[in-house]
Amino acid sequence: MGHQIINVNTNKVLKVYLYSIVLLILGFIVSFSSYLNVSVFADKSNVDKLTLDLPVSCTIDGGSSSVHTQSVVNNQYYDNLGGAPTTLTTYCNDNGGYIIYAVSSGDNTEGNTNLVGNNGSNIPTGVYSQGDTTSSWAFRIDRLDNTLELNPNYSGGFSTVPSTWDWVAKKPSGTVDSSTGSKITATYAAYISGTQTAGTYTGQMKYMLFHPSGSQAPTTIAQALSNNDKQKYNDYYKIQDMNSTICSEVNVFGAASEAELIDIRDNSVYWVAKLEDGHCWMTENLDLDFNTTNPDGSIAMRTFTSNDTNLTLYGSKGYDTNNGYSCSNDDPTCTGGTIAWTPLRSTITPSSLSSSTWPNNNSSPYSYDRGNAEPDGYKDGHGKSGNYYNWTAAVASNASGNITGGNAANSICPKGWRLPNTRTYEFSKLLYAYDITKDDKNTAGYATGGYNKMVASPLYFVRSGYVNSGSLYNSAISGDYWSSAVDSGSNAFDLYFSSSNVNLANSYSNSRSSGFSVRCLAE
Repeated sequence: MGHQIINVNTNKVLKVYLYSIVLLILGFIVSFSSYLNVSVFADKSNVDKLTLDLPVSCTIDGGSSSVHTQSVVNNQYYDNLGGAPTTLTTYCNDNGGYIIYAVSSGDNTEGNTNLVGNNGSNIPTGVYSQGDTTSSWAFRIDRLDNTLELNPNYSGGFSTVPSTWDWVAKKPSGTVDSSTGSKITATYAAYISGTQTAGTYTGQMKYMLFHPSGSQAPTTIAQALSNNDKQKYNDYYKIQDMNSTICSEVNVFGAASEAELIDIRDNSVYWVAKLEDGHCWMTENLDLDFNTTNPDGSIAMRTFTSNDTNLTLYGSKGYDTNNGYSCSNDDPTCTGGTIAWTPLRSTITPSSLSSSTWPNNNSSPYSYDRGNAEPDGYKDGHGKSGNYYNWTAAVASNASGNITGGNAANSICPKGWRLPNTRTYEFSKLLYAYDITKDDKNTAGYATGGYNKMVASPLYFVRSGYVNSGSLYNSAISGDYWSSAVDSGSNAFDLYFSSSNVNLANSYSNSRSSGFSVRCLAE
């Protein structure tokens, strides 16, 4: 099933996310003849036949001749913000038809139907009528040709924007696009009341094409959480509410699927997406401190539990009372109980890293909070370095010396999430799915253009560098990410990448004492 997505901002330039396949088809028939005489042909010949099946190729593209922005004064109505509408051009090279969906995404939050103000105020969606006393905004779909069927709810006049994915236009099955494709326009309107607070208000609409025309509606991560009756917390769905069932219901990938979810342990918000390897991943580095600051300024250690953290094993591999663990019942495996873990040490702050006692041993937990650093630039939060953890801290241990083989069972990932496993090539398969590496076990390094894809949408791996013995190295040069797999009593396997090399095969490991980044994937 093909899918394309673009984001149209009502007062920003277009952001276009296109996923297309360029196919070069060479068809040929070669014949051979030989002559016996000048005018007599031999009765021998050969035909070289070639048959190729051309896959369906569908695209959606958007272009606007002006930015949807307008300066307004009180009690004014505008039915075409900023002049020219956005033109969406769609094309599909078969007669299966397709369907175009749309949803409002105010403040990068799918389903948010507000224009969000920089002053803390919002403008909700609504259709203006004479005598209104509150501000509102709406949109309308029109067609530039007669080849698409429009949803009457959004055509013929301005309508409220949809809070869930709804279809806006269809190409019926059995019809074929012309070489120039089919075109619709999106126009936005707003009424500004006399009491609206002055400021800048921004909004966003997402559009998605699905082929064929009978395809089911898009199910993004946010929609799947809603479908499973998960409740929002501080305006976000909880990252701890993700599970394999929810991820399997998501039927779009990459930027089309992504959502921001909140970690209830410290209220940090993370981008997550379903990626082409079939897993749901965090597309932002973990930024979890092991301690918190009390109102009086004192430092208190956090206690993590199996209700909010990936703590699934108790009583073996060192996950016992001697390693900072406790259980709410007396069962030796904590069956039916709640596992709790209290880290041994606070997270090191930027000002104290150089004077820290970050050790060169392989069993003591250490973590480092670099602050709000973004070595790969600002990408809606995707480019943040996050925290650095040695392997013992990453696997939620206070003394990981007992974990000497296989894979660590626990981690500091949120409940329902875990560290990637290099023994089953989870990093490798992810990168191969995006043509970043030459094979799914990474035995041959980058494919052409692989490095640029590594740090771009939708993966957003960060060249955050690493920490060793109280110093930060290679920031904006390379990135290192822990896996759950043990190499030896002193080493664990990890993902390493730079502009010239990527290495994550089972032969590549590093000292457990090093401070690396953490990316989690949903179980």
